[in-house]
Amino acid sequence: MENISIDTLILKLHDVNAVKFGGYKLKSGMMTPIYIDVNVVVSHPALMNQVNTFVFYSL
Repeated sequence: MENISIDTLILKLHDVNAVKFGGYKLKSGMMTPIYIDVNVVVSHPALMNQVNTFVFYSL
């Protein structure tokens, strides 16, 4: 497993414009000021793998 920090992962997500700032309404109806667009991440397979690995080992 590649060891990746949350800071590095967030910066990589920001670099590919997957992190959005503003007012976003989630499907649950809750509002959030930050949104991670997974549709953007899917276009970057290496980054998607890093996100998947990070989430897997965070559970």
